[in-house]
Amino acid sequence: MVLAYARHLTLRSPSFWIGHNPIAAPGVLMLLSVIAAQVCCGLFAVDVDGIESGPLSHLVSFETGRAFARGHHILFDLLCGVVVRGALLSRVQARRSDGSDGMG
Repeated sequence: MVLAYARHLTLRSPSFWIGHNPIAAPGVLMLLSVIAAQVCCGLFAVDVDGIESGPLSHLVSFETGRAFARGHHILFDLLCGVVVRGALLSRVQARRSDGSDGMG
């Protein structure tokens, strides 16, 4: 079903799928996975001065906490990219489907 929908995306005709599109499922799973990983990294993250730290940072060494902090920042950037990508794809698909700009 996902592949059939993906093939339909290349056509410039309205979609007749009931409910959410099947391609959204992997995107939602990716979004939830990135959020879960960011939360986990944030729990153990340690700031450079050690003052702003995650609630479980006392369980890891300073170096490990800094590694979690770097991962936390990388995942934040990835999360921003995923959200922007989703918004842009949604807008493009709305234009293809009904000729609108996807903004209402």
